[in-house]
Amino acid sequence: MRKSFYLFLLTGVVFILLGFKHSPDTDHAMYVHKEQLASEGDQVLKAAKDQQVTVLYVELDQTKSDSFYQSFIRQASEEGIAVYAWGGNPSWGLTTHQDMVTEFAQWVKSYNSQSEKNSKFKGVNIDIKAYHLPEWDADQERVLKEWKENVKALTEETSDSELDVTATIPFWLDALVTPGTDGQPFHEWMIRQFDQTTILAFRETLEGDNGIMSLIETELATADEIGRPLLIGVTLEDTGLDYVSFAEEGIADMNMHLGVLEEHAGDYSSYSGTAFQSYQHVKDQLNLDPEEPIESEEGHETVRGTYIWEAERLIQEEDEILAFAKEQNINFIYARLDLRESFSSYSGFVQKAEEAGIEVHAMGGHPTWAKESERFRIKRLTDYVKAYNQNVSETSKFQGIHLDIEPYVLDEWDQDKKDLLAQWIRNLEFYVEETRRDSNLEASMDLAMWFDEEPAPGKGIPFNRWVIRTMDHTSVMAFRDFTEGAGGIMYMAEEELQHAAELNKEILLSVEMKENPYVNHISFYEEGAAYMEQEIDQLNSKLSDHPTYNGTLVHSYKYWTTAKP
Repeated sequence: MRKSFYLFLLTGVVFILLGFKHSPDTDHAMYVHKEQLASEGDQVLKAAKDQQVTVLYVELDQTKSDSFYQSFIRQASEEGIAVYAWGGNPSWGLTTHQDMVTEFAQWVKSYNSQSEKNSKFKGVNIDIKAYHLPEWDADQERVLKEWKENVKALTEETSDSELDVTATIPFWLDALVTPGTDGQPFHEWMIRQFDQTTILAFRETLEGDNGIMSLIETELATADEIGRPLLIGVTLEDTGLDYVSFAEEGIADMNMHLGVLEEHAGDYSSYSGTAFQSYQHVKDQLNLDPEEPIESEEGHETVRGTYIWEAERLIQEEDEILAFAKEQNINFIYARLDLRESFSSYSGFVQKAEEAGIEVHAMGGHPTWAKESERFRIKRLTDYVKAYNQNVSETSKFQGIHLDIEPYVLDEWDQDKKDLLAQWIRNLEFYVEETRRDSNLEASMDLAMWFDEEPAPGKGIPFNRWVIRTMDHTSVMAFRDFTEGAGGIMYMAEEELQHAAELNKEILLSVEMKENPYVNHISFYEEGAAYMEQEIDQLNSKLSDHPTYNGTLVHSYKYWTTAKP
């Protein structure tokens, strides 16, 4: 015991004097909660680099777009950091919630199938704390049995994938017997199911009967026997119990102990590294301030925009367009492109618009673009815009790409809506991935206001919510000629506005000026421009406190310029 103490003391002094560096042969993992990843992605990576992290377990938020994770994982990959989707909840220990376990795995598999190698999740980490359930005290045997069934469901669901399937479990499962076995300890059964397991040994000292090494010896020996790697996890969270956390001692002390742990646990072949919970507590101790929103010189100016569908106008009428934009205080334009034209055909207009404070997004679309057979047209548009941006000056670049695809006007929509909708979704996923690949372009689209109850095939959420979470921003076609009341603009866009707020995604509302001789309440054609302005002012006032509402667009330039006063 005295020899061990002196080894600990000597090693600790060395780490304090020379600094701690993890062995290159082991991993160092950090857990990241979804709230922090959503708002502090760059800070997460800074903390990871500071702490020599090689693995991130990021809590999965299935409402986030694929592009959100693709961007983050791509950045992590560049730093040599593997990213795992982390999920779990005590309720996942009950078979009544087995669908949540399998849907978690299905989401990750689907995501990876549509992502490039450097933006894929390396694996999944499941953290089911079923012992927090009220049923645990009432019928522990039943909960263990159902927990076991759900773990099997997860491993079966991921068996056809290349995902590393890992788990996080507490150190004391070695005291429990696995249901349906001849006395097999539950920790052993669990370790056998996974490619790697993290053992949470929440203590703030290594030595002694209640130290980390004492708590994990059984797990390390078991993992040695069955040939499975283990990570050893600690925490910096202020739990109120000093002996389980390094919150009071701090990061330097934690790292010193983890360094000594490597000296001790390294004798076990199964020892594969360390883990700590979580980024939030590291951030607090490193004094990493949350990222401040990046403000443009204009700040968050409310969008006041329009659509220009006639590509030739950009070439032939640029001065007229800019004069009208100045008169109407337009600061945002979706502009359809003719891809047969040279880059120089558009660069002059975009540059003049930029100088006038107008943001221009390239636009394309047709109902048939929802079909997978027409996907090449989306590719042609994204390739053109990205090539254009690479060949023009900074002030002549498009800021994004916008799609207007309305397949519900096709016969196929009535014949097999579910199939066409599924094709549309796959094309949109392709579009977002292509737009964001090697560019800073925003991906956006128009969305009809009546998709509230329409499920997105294979996504488990309504189509409108899926679109809003997938795009960088969404323009909802809220075609009504009054703001308030049943059937008005706010009423028709209510659910989309709610989704946007929950998902922290920017949303724009589009209104119509084109004449509709059959249904006059969807357009301001009869009332004219002055009345439309009155309703838009009211709309902006009513939504001034909405966190992600960012303005309106008038459809379209052609009809706005000839509207009644």
